[in-house]
Amino acid sequence: TRLLRISGLNLIPAAAICVGVNLLLFLSGEHWGVGEALIVSCAILGLSLFFSVHHLFMYYIFQPYSTELNVKNPFFSIVNSIVLAVGVVCMQFQSSPARFAMVVLLAAAAYMLIALFLVYKYSSRTFRVK
Repeated sequence: TRLLRISGLNLIPAAAICVGVNLLLFLSGEHWGVGEALIVSCAILGLSLFFSVHHLFMYYIFQPYSTELNVKNPFFSIVNSIVLAVGVVCMQFQSSPARFAMVVLLAAAAYMLIALFLVYKYSSRTFRVK
């Protein structure tokens, strides 16, 4: 239920971003096909779900915080740095928006499936309420 609640809350600003991006492109007069608009909007919504799953995955698997809310697990910082680095590298790709969005959406879906499986399988061993 936590994943559903967090995902629902994260989808609200993601939907607003989708509306804003498509409205700005429409008002700018830029040629934007329905297919491209749909896939880019799906990628925005997919990234919203990706970060919902990612943060819960990190929390349940690495239990990163101390009772003072300081980050105590180095793997938490390492994995977050890798995710950030992948995002920076992705910004360097030169491709059509639809192709880029499709690759991002597929990669995010693969990550989410793996993360959800790992949380289901290992969280009972790694997560302790203190």
